[in-house]
Amino acid sequence: MKKIIIPILLLGSISIYSQSDIMRILDSDPRLSATLRSNNVYDPNKNNNTITGNPYSSTEFETGTIPNINANIIFKYNAYKDVIEFKDGNNIYELPKDVTYSPIKLNDNTNIVLETNNDGSSSYYTELYQNNSSSLLKKYKVNLLDAKPTDGYREATAPKFSSLKTEYYLKTNNSIIEFPKNKKELLSKYSNNLALEQFVKKNGSYIKDENAMKEIVKIISQK
Repeated sequence: MKKIIIPILLLGSISIYSQSDIMRILDSDPRLSATLRSNNVYDPNKNNNTITGNPYSSTEFETGTIPNINANIIFKYNAYKDVIEFKDGNNIYELPKDVTYSPIKLNDNTNIVLETNNDGSSSYYTELYQNNSSSLLKKYKVNLLDAKPTDGYREATAPKFSSLKTEYYLKTNNSIIEFPKNKKELLSKYSNNLALEQFVKKNGSYIKDENAMKEIVKIISQK
């Protein structure tokens, strides 16, 4: 039995990164350690316990890699607060909103990226495709519906997280705009692009078709 246990312990000891390693990396950055430790840890069993619904883009934790610090991370994207929450042991922290910790690369080859919007604010997006200076970005949004008291006809309802319609954005040359919703708007913005015009004519409606939107971004980036 001892011969079996020892190799397992050795394997554990040569693991390059763990969640505690991420904490040490974050704590070593004097700009962010105070932010990380101040009011950002919470007990998930005690938060939002009166609110129904789900504030996250996914109900399960995901595994990703932060290349800039060469570390793995187990996280959820809180779409209501627009923050990344990651696990460290039994605690959950908000990842400091800093480009140092972007992108987060997922196993399906998509990235969670922190982008600067045209108004100067920062937001997280799922990057579905990137080529040259153009990207296709996906944005999850969640709204919080207020509690409603009984009105004599309907029962009272608790506050509820409600998913909004997923939005798609186009990033070109560091400018982020909502993806054009129809063919006329798209061709008006990118006029004199014969390849784009031919693609759109062949494929008709492209809204909600992520593969078609990726191809559009590819064509735009090659112009």
